[in-house]
Parts: sequence; C-alpha cells; structure tokens
Amino acid sequence: MASKLMVGQSTAVAALVLFLALGGSHAARSPINGADLLNRSVPGDKLILHTVTGTDVDVSSFPKVPSAHMADEATTALHATSASRLDGYGFAQVNASAGSGDAATLLNGFGGLTLQCTGPSGDAGTVQLTIVSDSPQSAAFGASVIQSAHSSFQEGVVSPAIGKVPVTTPFTFPVTGGAQVTFSYKRSVGSTTTAVSGTFTMVLNNGCAAFGNAELSSQST
Repeated sequence: MASKLMVGQSTAVAALVLFLALGGSHAARSPINGADLLNRSVPGDKLILHTVTGTDVDVSSFPKVPSAHMADEATTALHATSASRLDGYGFAQVNASAGSGDAATLLNGFGGLTLQCTGPSGDAGTVQLTIVSDSPQSAAFGASVIQSAHSSFQEGVVSPAIGKVPVTTPFTFPVTGGAQVTFSYKRSVGSTTTAVSGTFTMVLNNGCAAFGNAELSSQST
C-alpha cells in the first residue's frame, strides 16, 4: 500500500514538474504586454543598446542643448550679414578678379555704385578704379590706397549718365604688389541720400584681384 502511495506521489510530482516546465517555456516565449508594466518601471540598462531609434521617440520633445542655441544665433547673424538690405542698411562682399587690362567688377549696382578695378601686367603699375554710372544724378567718390611704401588719396565728382548711356569716371593709383583700399561713395536722389563705403585688399598679379566688404546706408530728409 505504501509502495502504491509513493508511486502515486511520484507521478503527481512528475506531472507538476512537467506542467511548470511547459508553462515556464510558454511564458518565456510569450511577449510581455506593455499594459502589464508599471509606469517608469523598466530602467535604461535593461534595454539592448542602440535599439531605440528616432521612430520610437518624439525627438521634438527633447530640450535644445546649449550649443544648438548658439548655432541658431550664429545662423541669424550670418543671414543678417549677407542680407542685401536690412533696416536702411546693406552689406555686400567684394570678391572679384580679372586679367591684365580687363575690368574686375567689385560691386555691381550696390546702392547705385558699380565699381570696377583694372590692373596692369606684372605686379606693379597703374591701377584704375572706375565708377560706372547709369544715374542722372552726379555723385561723390573718394578712395585711399595704402601700401607699405606710401599711400595716395583721390576724390572727385562721379559724372551722371547721359540720357540712358552709362558714363565712366576713372580714378588712377600707382600700386606695387598690392594695397589696401578704403573708399566712399555718396549720392542724393530726391530727398534720399545713399552712402556706400568699404575696404578691400587689392593684389596685382597680371591683373587685379580684390576681396573685402562694403556697406551702404540710406537716409531720407
């Protein structure tokens, strides 16, 4: 009798173990339902690395890092600097070159100013800065050319256009190698006065190459 009881108990235990094993195996294979998890109960170190992507999270909800704010400010400043007009002021870049005897257009209609540079062959000789005017109003122009050996300055009246035919007004300077040029241009149309000024570096190498910046301002009376 005792032997039959022991056999029955062993059979029951074996059945229980088999049931638990099968149940555990089934549980291991079954995915966990998110509804069964407590909020904020899974720590980050339980996640497999590099498995969470941008499609799994709302990236726009992340706070902006300090460097991103700095980048935004830099972008805003860049847009303001490269704008052709900003609250009565304008900015332009001087960056042009041309071979010997050819005119490099440094500014083209910027504030009414078209400025060209013509250089000699070689690295020394006479440089001509030319104002091309298609305006019926005259203007004033002045330029200072500074070199290591000496500096020179010229100023004068820019002739107005004759009808619809543009008129050129030249200003010449002796230059060797290169120089720094500072210029100003001013004209009035009706009650509005426009002034353009700037500085650029001029390099002579079988022609004229120049790079720098210019700005304009306008004022109404």
